[in-house]
Amino acid sequence: MIEVEYLSKVEVIRKKIVQGQAQQALGELEELYKIKPVRLRWIVAKAEAMIALDYPIQEVYDFLNDKSLDLYEYDGQQELLDVYKKLAEIDGDIVEQEKIKVKKAIMQYIHSGEESRIIKDYNDMLDNTAEAFLEDMDNCELLKKMADIYYISHDSVMYYICMLLYHMKMDKNDIRSTVDKMLNFGYLDLVLMQGKCRKSIVVMTSNERTKLEVLINLLSVFGQEIVIIEEPITCEIERDVTMEELTQVSMDNIEKIGESIKIIRPIAAYMMNNAMSVNTDCILKEIFNTSGDVFNIFCTQEMMTCLEETTLLKKNLQILGGGSSINIQGQIVFGWYGNYLKYISMLYDIDAEEKINSDAECDFSIVVPARNSAKALKYTLMTCLKQDYDGHYEIVLSDNSTANNNEVYELFLELNDERIKYYRTPYDLPLTKSFEYAFLMAKGKFIFSIGSDDAILPWGLSVLEYVLKDLPQHQVLQWERGFYAWPGFQKSQEHQFIIPKNYIKNDISIMNIGLKDYIAMLANDPNSMYGLPMLYINSGYRREYLKELIARTGRLWDGASQDVYMGLVNVLVAKEIPLIKYPITIAGMTNLSIGANERTIREGSEEREYKNEVKQMNNIAGFSRASIEKYMPMLEIDTNLLYTSLYRCIARGLVTKEEIEKIFKVDSMFTRSFEKLRRDDIKFDYRLHLAKQAASLYGREFETWFNENLYSVETVPQTYKEVISDVPLYATGFNKDGGLVLNASHFNVTNIYEASVLFATIMGY
Repeated sequence: MIEVEYLSKVEVIRKKIVQGQAQQALGELEELYKIKPVRLRWIVAKAEAMIALDYPIQEVYDFLNDKSLDLYEYDGQQELLDVYKKLAEIDGDIVEQEKIKVKKAIMQYIHSGEESRIIKDYNDMLDNTAEAFLEDMDNCELLKKMADIYYISHDSVMYYICMLLYHMKMDKNDIRSTVDKMLNFGYLDLVLMQGKCRKSIVVMTSNERTKLEVLINLLSVFGQEIVIIEEPITCEIERDVTMEELTQVSMDNIEKIGESIKIIRPIAAYMMNNAMSVNTDCILKEIFNTSGDVFNIFCTQEMMTCLEETTLLKKNLQILGGGSSINIQGQIVFGWYGNYLKYISMLYDIDAEEKINSDAECDFSIVVPARNSAKALKYTLMTCLKQDYDGHYEIVLSDNSTANNNEVYELFLELNDERIKYYRTPYDLPLTKSFEYAFLMAKGKFIFSIGSDDAILPWGLSVLEYVLKDLPQHQVLQWERGFYAWPGFQKSQEHQFIIPKNYIKNDISIMNIGLKDYIAMLANDPNSMYGLPMLYINSGYRREYLKELIARTGRLWDGASQDVYMGLVNVLVAKEIPLIKYPITIAGMTNLSIGANERTIREGSEEREYKNEVKQMNNIAGFSRASIEKYMPMLEIDTNLLYTSLYRCIARGLVTKEEIEKIFKVDSMFTRSFEKLRRDDIKFDYRLHLAKQAASLYGREFETWFNENLYSVETVPQTYKEVISDVPLYATGFNKDGGLVLNASHFNVTNIYEASVLFATIMGY
């Protein structure tokens, strides 16, 4: 079968739905589902059949969620929008219907370049309503009308802030859940409604001046102190001047409006035949240098891109949310600017600066972030408590469980050991921030983390103490680890137990690994990324290292995949890292492992529950990409995690785009990412077009290469039969390095603690 034939079959089925044969069509679609990859038109057809058969509206929405990309026009999108319009009609949601109408017009404009009357009419309506609101800001009816127009026009930030004010004035929470749950929109609630950060910067642009004036007035009502960075004043100069001189002029002429608004005017200076220099970034840097504080920052998506790419602001600026995947000019986005430690202090309700500057209170901190994992966690904590070490250490148990789940706390009470220090996160945090919060609570001289299904071997702390005294110049240390797959993990790997090498008891050696060695390893085999010093399971750091992380990257923990990203950061910052060629930990895998769950394909009610949980975790402190990172699509597969993390390192100023692409080669990164892309993933079409859009950023020549070598190959329809093994597929016995692979169930091992005992027995302890 070829692609045209596949799409033709879908269209034949769609006609049957129109002819009233929806049940038959649904059956034929399920049969066609065996053909992979599933394309957007198939998804559209199934949704149409579900509607025709009176499926609950929410079930149809859940099915469609995250299955399409609207960065550009491609096959099936217009039909998908027709489905959404039909759902809005069934629901009687007129505002949603209008929003879809506008989106169709925008997509057509992106595709053809022809301006739509619909878009112009809504822009005019928005300007008129905004001007009326500025004249009568106490008019809640006008406020709600303006919010609806912002929603229809796909400006979610303006809609959300309007609705927060409407909620405050009317005590009526009518915010649409689709916006309320968007990435980091809970941050706006935190800083505006709860007043956690009352300082905001608004960067003006001429094409969205009315909108930004509305925003400034809205922020003022919430009690924000506002710094307005005006549009630059253009002036011709007769001599060369420094940016410092221009910035001083701007700062000396700050205009104050009342008690809460300051206006600063950048200068765009030029000499005859010379390029123009604008000092906006220097002004922002001066604001930070003077105050040392953290600010909310608001501007258009285009302006945010310009700001975050400047060398001066890389480490102190982060977009948080508001940008849509659809390319709409003038959308307002928001983020934080300034002092990262004050930003996370606000998030966590702690003093992060005090935490990283405080003196150690014990020798070691074993950090264990946990989320709804008490059953496995019990055995992990048992390995932490059964240490052959007489010194002073703590176990930092950080509970990031869902609301009303107190099992981790109850386990803490049950174990009743003073070495376990229990902390509860202030609200649901994504994985990276959960780790960051946990690490900030640590009071040890040396700190490392394991997951709630992992183990530290009985001699772990003793070996670390022995090694650390001889390596005072190194802040990061790495070590070797074993592996254990818990009962209930993937059947093909269940009960797998690995001792990677032939270790001799107490024969501890150290090998220094340099930056070039790590990079060569990754370039040769991207699957080796889990061999990076991730500060999780295989490595740790002296507490002073946190100060260096802040100085070099402007962050502590970061990245979409915090383990891989932090591993890259560590090798780029430390340059050389000692590897202890001796096992200290065991990496365990259960079916509750957070990292594994994030990359598991889901469908149905389980998918809905999981996505709601992910949205909740990312509503306040979620990961948001910088513009440079869009050159590498996020495909949510292992190899691709390495490449997206590399581009995050570029965004943080640790390495340049040219340096990365010289070593790893763009075509190789795309090809190796696609090697792991599963055709049976129902989101395959979405990921495919995400990669296609990213490829287009490299220019026409590379886009052509992508289409010929990847897109055309991956879209060939093929019959796919998933093979799920009911028995382990790994081979047991010794490997070439003298290591050992066993089926742990043959030794009555049922948990990570028993796995650690087996490991110790084999090692002769």
